[in-house]
Amino acid sequence: MTINVKVPSLIVDQHLSTPAVGSMAIVVMSIGTIIGGAAYGKVLKLLGNYMMAVVILLMVAAFLTIGFGGHLSAVLVGTFIVGGSFGLYVPLIFSRALSIVPPARSNDGSTLLLIGSNLANFLCPYIDKALNPGRDESQLFLMVAMILGGAGHRICQINPGPGIGNRVIESVTLMQQNNAIVELL
Repeated sequence: MTINVKVPSLIVDQHLSTPAVGSMAIVVMSIGTIIGGAAYGKVLKLLGNYMMAVVILLMVAAFLTIGFGGHLSAVLVGTFIVGGSFGLYVPLIFSRALSIVPPARSNDGSTLLLIGSNLANFLCPYIDKALNPGRDESQLFLMVAMILGGAGHRICQINPGPGIGNRVIESVTLMQQNNAIVELL
């Protein structure tokens, strides 16, 4: 959610363009999300178990592009890539969560993920402000890339393979926490 909250102000504060173009950047992200979501099945077939790692690497690269960009086109490309990555990440995390939860508890698993996501969306502006009290938006995007890169290692460790057994609730809780981390960023 840092994208939605901070990209428009980054574009305006760094004199890259007007407030209208800053708002349009959110549309660019949404288009990326639609394309990523539409391509989810094909990308999953292509990447298989590596998809989560690739999606997180794309997000990190996109945040670095925005943070180091210094030009409107770099910010828009980075925003588009974040959107596309998000369009791949959301169905993947729900698919993984539902694959480890017993069918009778699938509604609970989805509910936990949605609660974590909405809580993260609510807290995002406050966490952004705590991380970046100096208001240099490009530094915030670089910090987000570092945090996401670090959290990415933990996120990629979630493996919904056979033999999960009694770890179902712990795995769903871990996915909820990790979904919240990505939502915050």
